[in-house]
Amino acid sequence: FGGYDGSYRNDFHEFNFVTCAWAPITGDGRVPRARYRATCVVHDQAMYLFGGHDGTRHLNDVHVFDFGTRAWAGLQADGPAPIPRDSHVAVTHGNSMFVFGGSTGSAMNDFHELRLDVRKWQPVQAAGYAPGHRFCHVAVVHKDSLYVFGGYDGSYRNDFHEFNFVTCAWAPITGDGRVPRARYRATCVVHDQAMYLFGGHDGTRHLNDVHVFDFGTRAWAGLQADGPAPIPRDSHVAVTHGNSMFVFGGSTGSAMNDFHELRLDVRKWQPVQAAGYAPGHRFCHVAVVHKDSLYVFGGYDGS
Repeated sequence: FGGYDGSYRNDFHEFNFVTCAWAPITGDGRVPRARYRATCVVHDQAMYLFGGHDGTRHLNDVHVFDFGTRAWAGLQADGPAPIPRDSHVAVTHGNSMFVFGGSTGSAMNDFHELRLDVRKWQPVQAAGYAPGHRFCHVAVVHKDSLYVFGGYDGSYRNDFHEFNFVTCAWAPITGDGRVPRARYRATCVVHDQAMYLFGGHDGTRHLNDVHVFDFGTRAWAGLQADGPAPIPRDSHVAVTHGNSMFVFGGSTGSAMNDFHELRLDVRKWQPVQAAGYAPGHRFCHVAVVHKDSLYVFGGYDGS
């Protein structure tokens, strides 16, 4: 959903993994305003869009897209909401959405919980040593932990942190293996017992490397894959479906709308041959998977 293509976007698209076809979504309800550098998460039968930047100001609104009714609705929540921001991360665990860090014009490291069952914001009171202020970082959830990697705080980062939802405590991760180089605007996904980091920008150049963190061994390893890899990029989206990671769009210095599949079981890249009308070139968009579909909102094409 959304993103930027020379203007800030609020167009919404669906890719069906079964039919291998794109289609625009013209859902009911009031579509969220155009934005980029927002976040989207899935909980139960709905997608939750939070924050971003609309070209004029930072946002902290929440919008819900119901996959059953195909309708948008605004979400009004009690409690102290996060201040408006972009370039944050958002994840779900249990019945809550969690938001960490981002930019309000300055880098942040505040941590917030939105209880989706009762529609209430609350700050997370966490023990331990939280990650420093940052934006354009990446985050995933595996079992009862949130993992946060990299980003930018005036310097490009490759530090790695874990927040345990049970103990409500942060801890740095000093895993084995070769830690990926510092970067921001990368992507991370979880498949089976591992986290896959792809691409980003290291302050000098765009990247297209893949690194794997094994949650069991707590070790990093590079992943070498056959096939034609995507050209180096940042500000793309990545998701998993089946045994594959899918990468769409991003910036190589110019906005892209290419679509790639990395077969994780056989470690092979291949372009996705899709029917229908793909979203236009964009970066800083958001994407989620629900059942057998990928949903893409917004972005910017930089022209």
